[in-house]
Amino acid sequence: MNGNRDLTEQDRGARSWEDAFHELQAQFVRNSRCRLRIVDTRLQALSQNPSERKALLEVMREFHALAGSGGTYGFQNVSNLGRMGESECDAHLNEAIIPGPEELARWRGFLDGIRQEFESAGFDMSLQPFEADLSQLPRVLYLANDPEMADSLCERLEGTALVTYAPTLDDAREELTSGAHHLAVVAVELLPVLGRTFPSKMRVIAYSSNDVTEEVLDRVTAVLCKSVTFEDDLTRLIQSILPRVRSSAN
Repeated sequence: MNGNRDLTEQDRGARSWEDAFHELQAQFVRNSRCRLRIVDTRLQALSQNPSERKALLEVMREFHALAGSGGTYGFQNVSNLGRMGESECDAHLNEAIIPGPEELARWRGFLDGIRQEFESAGFDMSLQPFEADLSQLPRVLYLANDPEMADSLCERLEGTALVTYAPTLDDAREELTSGAHHLAVVAVELLPVLGRTFPSKMRVIAYSSNDVTEEVLDRVTAVLCKSVTFEDDLTRLIQSILPRVRSSAN
């Protein structure tokens, strides 16, 4: 009798672990769907302007992210394809090589291969609902060394905005000087360092764990204090600002 009870408890524990893994796997796929969408748009940009280093850098970053986590969640070929894409993009960046049609076609092949890996596991990776409007979506720049929050924003804003992640000050400066983004999310303490590089028309959300001075308030569109509901609060704030971003961009 005890043996049967122990087996039942073991079986329940195994199912619980399996359920937790599948949830983590699904979260990874949701984040990857956003990454694939970003790679798709940047490859479109490179097909129109192959010398756009910023777009190539972002393709490399997204391939790098896919390479690093794919195998962990049961998608080893996603890691393999991501690693190949990252390596080739990195070589082009380091050697200042402008990608030609053959390279772009091969990288799109990596993108399609990654998507097929997810689809073969039963996940819907279709881009059709938003594909025609991708170039028109507002672009949000997240300036922080916080990949989990970046992935969360990418997922939460899927279909309404494209999120770019800039984890270092050098990345932030490069993205800001590109002028490609409509809204930036940045920690208050980084404002003195980056203040001069924010484009004049860019909306800025600053967040802080402490009280914010009036001087800071003058520089930004909105200020958000960090709390246990920070992700929800930040998402709602971004969504409330996006209509103004769209109207000013048109």
